[in-house]
Amino acid sequence: MEIERRRKQRISVDADLSIRPIDEKDKDGAFIPVHVENISSGGIAFKTDKELPINSFYDMKLEVSGCDNIATVIEIVRIAAKHTDGTVYGCRFIGLGKEEQFRIDVFCMVNKNMS
Repeated sequence: MEIERRRKQRISVDADLSIRPIDEKDKDGAFIPVHVENISSGGIAFKTDKELPINSFYDMKLEVSGCDNIATVIEIVRIAAKHTDGTVYGCRFIGLGKEEQFRIDVFCMVNKNMS
């Protein structure tokens, strides 16, 4: 059994997320759409068919209904699961401000209570 290392409980969410590598080699700067699996104010998990390296960094644009859009940087910290339709990656937020953390916490509380 794997030890839970998350500081905040994540909730399942239906949200749109786009990520873009933070890398000078990425000249086109295009955002990649991915499917969000769950979120907390400490991090996010999403599924994509792209192969992403552990410890890589991405600009992130998050659009969640009932919550303002949030832009920040994420770090890929683990591969959570591999499926035939994509891989689930666990990420932590880098430089997420207290206001954005609060908005995500409120969103999580509201959605948890609605379930």
